[in-house]
Amino acid sequence: MPSEVHIREAHCGDAPAIADLVLRAFSSQCELYNDWTLPPMSETAETVRRALREGIVLVAEIEDMVVGSIRGRLREDDVVEIARLVVEPALQGGGLGRALAVDLESRYPTALMFEIFTGQRSAGPLHLYESLGFERVREVSVHEGLSLVYLHKPGPAHS
Repeated sequence: MPSEVHIREAHCGDAPAIADLVLRAFSSQCELYNDWTLPPMSETAETVRRALREGIVLVAEIEDMVVGSIRGRLREDDVVEIARLVVEPALQGGGLGRALAVDLESRYPTALMFEIFTGQRSAGPLHLYESLGFERVREVSVHEGLSLVYLHKPGPAHS
């Protein structure tokens, strides 16, 4: 990971840049599953603003440019849903996604569990999540060719 990366909480002014990054980063997943209707492809600045109101959104910046993002939302059952972990395509595989995930987890000290999901053929994300301690708990079919793999990890408040 480049040393000049700065991770911080996002604000409303970051919403357009995050939405654009989500579209760029998820394009490869759409190609992988031959499905351009995946929910991230309808990301807008307004959906990012909604995520900001509902939970925590982090951004990673290099020279004031958003190059990564992740969001988390604490549910009433003390489970944190992690979503939209994205990294600028040219920077993927360099540790930025890991740094964002670790930082986000640290912001939820009362969480009983963390939950994330990805597609069954998304080898990079699956490897990252499992290396962070997540375990596969279920698979849900979306349509022929795409199943979502849900992964869980105990939170700091797990007893």
